Amino acid sequence: NGRVTDISSTGFYVDVGAEDEGFVHIGEIKEGRVIRIEDEVRIGQDVSLRVLSTQGKLTLSMKPPATGSSDSMGLAAFRDLPPDALLRATITETPAFGAFAMVQPPAGGEPCRGLIHVSEMGRGFVPSVEETVSVGEEVLVSVLSTEGGRLSLRLQQNEESPEIEKGIWLTGSVIKTMSYGAFVKVHWQGEDRVGLLHVSEMADDFIVDCTEAVSVGDNVTVQLLQSNKGRTSWTARSDRLSAEELDPFVGLHRKKN
Repeated sequence: NGRVTDISSTGFYVDVGAEDEGFVHIGEIKEGRVIRIEDEVRIGQDVSLRVLSTQGKLTLSMKPPATGSSDSMGLAAFRDLPPDALLRATITETPAFGAFAMVQPPAGGEPCRGLIHVSEMGRGFVPSVEETVSVGEEVLVSVLSTEGGRLSLRLQQNEESPEIEKGIWLTGSVIKTMSYGAFVKVHWQGEDRVGLLHVSEMADDFIVDCTEAVSVGDNVTVQLLQSNKGRTSWTARSDRLSAEELDPFVGLHRKKN
């Protein structure tokens, strides 16, 4: 988002919180012809934007990506995720107003480009984007929004969390179901830990649809499958466990609240 600061005959300038203002060309204001820019925006107005280029100067657009484009199609994997679900991302650009990152979808697949605005990089004032992240760095992010065909992200700090021990059965609550699995929240040593229980890890038998096994609000019994750089995944499959670990659990256990 940005605020209109000046209007010219060819477009308008926007303050996006960076050192230099961004520019929106008249052709990027909306679909169709714009006769008079002042009829579309006014100085001081807050507008939603997407970045076209950061090379040389910051150029922006108010137009959403074309329907069916690779960007808009790729965003489907990031919609409706829990706000505390963590995803791995790699920083690709660090303009003054934030950082662009390629984000891995929760169920795998092609990464999608998203923006971490400078205001979403820390709890307090961030003096410099380049002092916070660098190109090529792997970070953890959460999804703020996919509105307008843009993937907006929040940088998650790599704070030390209590390590979950493998081989321990934990009771968690299903907080979100997706086609590829369910996000389960587990309380461990005073902290809530959200992880993905993939549909392939829900039971020994093959499950086509996650909703056949669990629903939001269910209590489920899970074990830690993997924890890597803050990203957690669970398993409920008995065939991954020894006989001692298996007794008295068999597969996925549910209990309605």
